Amino acid sequence: MQDAVLLANHLYDIFPTSFENIKAALAEYKEERFDAIKDQYPQSYISAKLIFGHTFSERVLRHVVFNWLPKSLQHKQMAKDTAYRPQANFLPQVPKRGTMDVILQRPSKRIEKEKEEAAKNEVAATAL
Repeated sequence: MQDAVLLANHLYDIFPTSFENIKAALAEYKEERFDAIKDQYPQSYISAKLIFGHTFSERVLRHVVFNWLPKSLQHKQMAKDTAYRPQANFLPQVPKRGTMDVILQRPSKRIEKEKEEAAKNEVAATAL
């Protein structure tokens, strides 16, 4: 889901739509997500083993993690996993609710340009 939102944000920022701009947006997306995906993949693999594992060793591991692992470690891992919450830049941003920290996302280049142009137009209109 995160990848879909980030890809949508990069595609939204493309203006004008040319082949070079699309290539640049996809390269930025890859640069932004590739390391995070490499870090997340082993964790996802282990989580799947914990939840869906059928062998005896996987059952033992599941029992240890869910019954003996301290809650503080579980909460620490959950806080780390849920800190990155990208939102679609072309929709109104959802305010932060709750107590967990959130990693801020990069604002939309397109929206920033539109705000700058609106501010310039406003200054020009007041100067007249």
